[in-house]
Order: sequence, then C-alpha cells, then structure tokens
Amino acid sequence: MSLIEAQAAGLPVVSTRVGGAASVVRPDTGRLVERDDHDGLTAAVRELLGDAERARQMGQAAAEHARARFDLAHLIDEIDGVYRDLLRRRGMPHAASVRSRSCHHPSRRRNTSSVSSSHSSWP
Repeated sequence: MSLIEAQAAGLPVVSTRVGGAASVVRPDTGRLVERDDHDGLTAAVRELLGDAERARQMGQAAAEHARARFDLAHLIDEIDGVYRDLLRRRGMPHAASVRSRSCHHPSRRRNTSSVSSSHSSWP
C-alpha cells in the first residue's frame, strides 16, 4: 500500500521486486530492483537524487497512474468483477453487482463530510 500512497502523493518510487510491487510500479513511475540487489537499489536511488527533473516527471506520472489505476471507483469495479465471476462460477449469473447495491443506492449512501465525536475514540 505504501507504494500506491507514495505515487498518489506525486513521488517516484524505488522498490525491490517483491509482492505486488511489479503491478504497481511502472518504468515511468519509479524503479524496481531485484531482492537483495543492494548495488541496484543504491543506483536507482542515486539516479533519482541526481536528476531532479527526471524525478519530477516520474512523480507526475506516478500521481496520474495512481489516480487512474487505484481510485476508489476503479477498485470497487475490480472487486465487483471478482464477485460477479465467483457468482457465475456458482451458477448465479444474474446476481446484482456489489457496486449497484451498496455504493450507488441512495438509501446506502453515508454522509462522510463530518464525523461524530463519538467515533474519535475508535482504536
């Protein structure tokens, strides 16, 4: 998640190629190096520190990528697709989508513009 957050903040990222990093970081948004490649990690960081204009361009591309790929509506659509696929596999192809039932139905919308003070003690 921190790679996505960094990109959303307009920062280029340098990461090792572990977990889902390769699905988040593109060549125009940051640098990926192999696990335990200390020299490669050093070189990637130095590349960005040594070229402020390139780092700025990568940060801008990272922010655009994060908005396009990881915004809430997109993630909801992806999750909806997963559930629809699972329902189809179980023989229920006409089940309503998650999105249409929970996010866009007027009775399900929540006012998130203010939070009650009773929630301030949540852990």
